[in-house]
Amino acid sequence: MEGLRDFPLCGHGGELIQPGLRTCLAPAVLGLAQVGPGECGTCNYRQSEVESQTTPPLRFHLANCRHLGTPVAGTFPPQSVCLHPRYGHVTHDDCRRCEDYLFPVLTPRLSVAQAMEHRRLPPTTQPQGWWTWPNVQQAERNLADERVAHPSPYVPHHQQRGIVIVGGGKYLPSAYVTARIVRHVGCELPMELWHLDGEVDDVARPLFEELGVRCVDADALVQRHPFRFLQGNWWRGWQLKAYAMAYSSFRELLFLDADCYPLRDPSDLFDTSAYREHGCVIWPDIESSRCLLEPHQTDVFGIDPFADAAAESGQFLVDRERCWNELMLALHYNAQADFTYNIIWGDKDTFPIAWKKLGTSYGRLCEMSQPIFEGIYQKDERCENLFLHRCTGKFTLGDTRFDSTPGQHGSGWNMSLPLEAHCREALNDFRLATMPEEG
Repeated sequence: MEGLRDFPLCGHGGELIQPGLRTCLAPAVLGLAQVGPGECGTCNYRQSEVESQTTPPLRFHLANCRHLGTPVAGTFPPQSVCLHPRYGHVTHDDCRRCEDYLFPVLTPRLSVAQAMEHRRLPPTTQPQGWWTWPNVQQAERNLADERVAHPSPYVPHHQQRGIVIVGGGKYLPSAYVTARIVRHVGCELPMELWHLDGEVDDVARPLFEELGVRCVDADALVQRHPFRFLQGNWWRGWQLKAYAMAYSSFRELLFLDADCYPLRDPSDLFDTSAYREHGCVIWPDIESSRCLLEPHQTDVFGIDPFADAAAESGQFLVDRERCWNELMLALHYNAQADFTYNIIWGDKDTFPIAWKKLGTSYGRLCEMSQPIFEGIYQKDERCENLFLHRCTGKFTLGDTRFDSTPGQHGSGWNMSLPLEAHCREALNDFRLATMPEEG
């Protein structure tokens, strides 16, 4: 049959479902529904077409089970960590007899319950387009419902109000410029800079501390506040935004992307009527981004289509304590980023989706944003420019490429922009401090 030629000959082979995916009829492999050529070729239960259809010898390969974690050193017989909540360390024989065996590959024919088990575990490579399958989408809705039904307890705050900036690594120059501008416009709120491991070194950290900015390594907090960060994927930076908001030391916080700075002191945002009424303000994306949140996408999350514009998360205002359950649901959607970000564009709309899923309203100061060459102007309650999100004109120390947006700074300074001279001065100071040989 056309399409089966890539599969090894095996008496357990069933019908071809789609190119690269066929059913498996092996009676001794629990939970196995469909396989690709790779899984079929390495399976310990594979039998040739001419062998009898009796159950093959029970030779179990631990990596076949989706629940299996890392081997435990120094154990005999050999054991591995089991990620299933009911087990700890397991042997080959334990796995062979286990009723909770879960094959590593998602398929369109898995039960919703099995798909949920998959999605509770650390991410791994799956067939192309798995996020479009109805059983997986229902599993994701069920997992979100579980999060709603069993919210995590509130993590207490240590300060009342502050600013949270996310940005490290190649975003660090932009984050420094933003912190400098916050102080330049007269804002005295305490600040936190959230980053991933190794993204802020011992040279850069004192520069932020001089501005009253506390640097927070999110990877160092994962043991205390577990989170499903994707590994080796630039999407981690998007995931970090929701994580930083959830576990900041502030009760009320203004979140800023590394490349988003205020044009005046933003401290009075906490006193606006929209914030006082809702405990949350979400700014709109530009009109051309409306297509990034269409009805079929909101259907996936089990909510009605949005009547207003898509969200833009370069800035976000929230009372953590008042909106804790909404933040936890948004955090869940970002933890499931390998699913969520394939449905919608990154983290930005996870917040209004979470609020709408819980039937909670959020505030808007102005129903419009203004695109410019360098990025987006976001407005205050008078619809006057309040933030400049430099999403396509980031500050860098060289020819730096960014994954999330195509923008890079390198075409010169636009001195007609507000505070541009101060931005240039801040970036030059950062360059001299971190790259003195180029000074």
